[in-house]
Amino acid sequence: MRVEKLITRGGTQNLVEDIRVKTQNAAYRVSESGQETVLIVRIQGFQSADPGMALFISSGSSGIQAEILLTDAATGTSSKPETVGAANARLGGIIGAIQASTVDPIEDERSLTTQLAENIMIQVYGKEVVERTQGRSSEKRATANYPVTYQAEAERLKCRRVEIENDMEKDRAEEQQEDPLLRKMPDFCSKYPKES
Repeated sequence: MRVEKLITRGGTQNLVEDIRVKTQNAAYRVSESGQETVLIVRIQGFQSADPGMALFISSGSSGIQAEILLTDAATGTSSKPETVGAANARLGGIIGAIQASTVDPIEDERSLTTQLAENIMIQVYGKEVVERTQGRSSEKRATANYPVTYQAEAERLKCRRVEIENDMEKDRAEEQQEDPLLRKMPDFCSKYPKES
């Protein structure tokens, strides 16, 4: 099992590892004896809930898209790449913007990675097999080795959100020729470099 991130933006630092662990554990649950294959998951797109997109584009939905490839371990022969995705649908417009603004980005991402793992299993093994093995447990379990804690990621994302809001406030204040009303950066933000 291998997960590759083909995009540079989107998702937490734990995205790749969360997909690997959840997909591997789903495969342990679903797989039955058969040929040994290596599953490669290539993350092609990730969109987190975004109030601005909900208001101005179409919706506050979040989603992930990946390409999967199965390779026979013995022969090295690969299957044709297939696209698999997952989404958390939200409305557009003002209501969608409000919904998107209240979304916890980490919980949203973890929900997407769980859905993606299940959708990959459906693509690889078929819906009937996945449904039949839903309650099955496996003796084998993949263990996560996240690069950072989710608490650290939550702090980093909060700092990033305050940075963005302060930048928008500076632009607004400059347009209106007013002093900006900036939010105070939490003390823990000094641990995280400013993102551009």
